[in-house]
Amino acid sequence: MILILQGVRKELMMKFWATLVVIIFFLFKATLVYAGHPHFRTTYKLNVSQQGHPAALLELPRRYYQKEKWPLIVNVHGYTSSIFLQYMFTRLSFYKDVLGFMILTPEGRKDIEGEHYWNGGNFCCDFYKSGVDDTLYIKNLIDYIANDPRFNRVDMSRIYFFGHSNGGFFSYKMACTYPNYVTAVGVLGATLDLRDENGEVIIEQDPCPNVKAVPIFHIHGTKDKTIPFVGKDYYPEHPFGHIGAQEAVDKWIYHNRCNNQSDESRTNATWFVRGKETTIKTYGDCEDDAVIKFAVVKKGQHKEFLRLYFYRKMLKFFLKYSNVEAQ
Repeated sequence: MILILQGVRKELMMKFWATLVVIIFFLFKATLVYAGHPHFRTTYKLNVSQQGHPAALLELPRRYYQKEKWPLIVNVHGYTSSIFLQYMFTRLSFYKDVLGFMILTPEGRKDIEGEHYWNGGNFCCDFYKSGVDDTLYIKNLIDYIANDPRFNRVDMSRIYFFGHSNGGFFSYKMACTYPNYVTAVGVLGATLDLRDENGEVIIEQDPCPNVKAVPIFHIHGTKDKTIPFVGKDYYPEHPFGHIGAQEAVDKWIYHNRCNNQSDESRTNATWFVRGKETTIKTYGDCEDDAVIKFAVVKKGQHKEFLRLYFYRKMLKFFLKYSNVEAQ
């Protein structure tokens, strides 16, 4: 009987995920519909080529022409992923009309193995040392959007980055490289470099010296095997590694001059673990009120399928911030 129930449960789960993929696919296609008038077009394919980067996807809220300025969410995929996979994985488009924001989903160029990647630092994921400057590419892409009359209503003081894995490493790098283009950052399954470009362990506590405080929403699963929660050093087989999730958050706490004491709450953030498996630690009393939230997903994996309402929580955290130093 137990085996039969397990088989039925497995079959139902397979049907559930198959149905979900089909629904998301058609929702994705639906956003590409052009209603015959520019005011009704909400999705654009941007061909802003630089060093071999593919086209990016820009989504506008349906009420786009009713407001002068809109926030922009930059949704950055992980290594081997793509625009479409990131679109399905995060489902941020579900809230673009409800909460009111634009979404830019770029795609990293391909390495010699044909995998999409971002140069997100020493550890990940420019494995073949192309030296491509992806931060400059994204900066130029945002400038292109801001100067194009079709969608130049982007609010340059409200640009938020969310990245998964390699995209998370890159989002942190973007905040340090072009702080005027990054108001807040959210990451899932990513941390910071353990070693510098010479293979030496980084002892600097501040991840972004001489840069403004950055509001952070860091999400990490305790069972992440790709970017382990406790960090991993690949030396000497690989000259680099990454620090643990708590250590990365501690560095941002130091950078933002926050109170080390956190307020904690619990919630059910993922589909795969029952109960309130996620502990959200909130570090306040920060410089410029740049609060840090650290969501620890108990038994969470690397490719954690988060509930929509949890993404809403992160997005609302983003949207309350503006960058006074922006252009």
